[in-house]
Amino acid sequence: MRTASEIGTTRALGPVVTIAVALAFGMYAAHVVFGLGGGGVNELYDQWLYLAVMFAAGGLCIARAVAIEGGRVGWSLIGLALLAFAAGDLYWTEVLAERSGEITF
Repeated sequence: MRTASEIGTTRALGPVVTIAVALAFGMYAAHVVFGLGGGGVNELYDQWLYLAVMFAAGGLCIARAVAIEGGRVGWSLIGLALLAFAAGDLYWTEVLAERSGEITF
């Protein structure tokens, strides 16, 4: 069983991580909509920041399912779906994008 100080530390980190993910998402959205950073940072934003936001969002959903009893199954499924989608995007980015001419749909 966790002590009260461990629970307090965990609860204090939740909003901090959520705000960090929201800011990262805002940066990504500003890049896509308004071209923030110009074309020189496309790979950074379109691949790595996007993937970081997706993995973090999935992790936050899983953390919510673990921390709070209500809706545990739903949050777990949403988190797993986000993590699976992000893993697929990571596989595309690292493996399949280089072979895009070889892949037929």
